[in-house]
Amino acid sequence: CLSRPVVPKYSAFWDVDLLLNYLALVDVHTVPLRLLSIKLASLLTLVMAARVSELTLLHICPPWMASEPSGLSFTLKGRTKTQVAEQGMVVHLVRDQAESTLCVVSCVERYLEVTAPLWGKTSNLLLRSYAPHLPASVDTVRNWVKAALAAAGIDTSAFKPHSVRGAVSSRASDCGFSLDAVLHAGRWSSSRAFSRHYWHPSGAAAYTASALH
Repeated sequence: CLSRPVVPKYSAFWDVDLLLNYLALVDVHTVPLRLLSIKLASLLTLVMAARVSELTLLHICPPWMASEPSGLSFTLKGRTKTQVAEQGMVVHLVRDQAESTLCVVSCVERYLEVTAPLWGKTSNLLLRSYAPHLPASVDTVRNWVKAALAAAGIDTSAFKPHSVRGAVSSRASDCGFSLDAVLHAGRWSSSRAFSRHYWHPSGAAAYTASALH
C-alpha cells in the first residue's frame, strides 16, 4: 500500500518576539509562583529549543545541576526522545547581562529561592505551583507554556506549546546560525526532519504581519 506523504506540522510560525516581549513584562521578584513557573518554563523552552518533556528531566541536586562561570549547566536525568547514548545530555544556560528581564539563569535562581521551602524528597527543578508541590508533570509544563503563548497574543488553537521549538529554531536559522548548530541545539534527529517538519524561514514574518494588523 502507498504510504501517506509527510506534511509539515505547521505551515507558518509566530514571531518569537511576541513571546519574548510578554515574558520581559513578568517581574520574577513580584509575581506569584504560578506566573514565575510560566516564565521559567517558557524561557527554558526557548533557550533549549526544548520539547516540553525535556524540562521534566531537569534536576537541581549534584551532579545534575552545576554552577559555571558563565551561568548554570544541567545534565538531563533521563533520555530525551532522540538520545541514544547512555550519558545524559548536558545543557548550558548562559547568564544574559544585557537583557536581565529575559535572563534564564536569573529566572532559575529566583525560582530556586521561592521553591526552596517546598523541596521534599524530590530533586526536580520544576514543581507544581499548588499544594502538594510535587514534581511538575509534562501536562503541567505544557499548560504553563500554553498560558504564556496565549498571554503573548499567539493563537493557541493553531499553535501548541511544541511550536516554540520550531519557532525558535527557524528564527535561529533565519538569523544566520549554521544548520549544524540549529540541529545540535534542538536535538533534531536529522536535517531532513527539521526541514520537512519545522523550518519555515518566511512563515514567521508572514504570521507576524497578519497578527499585528
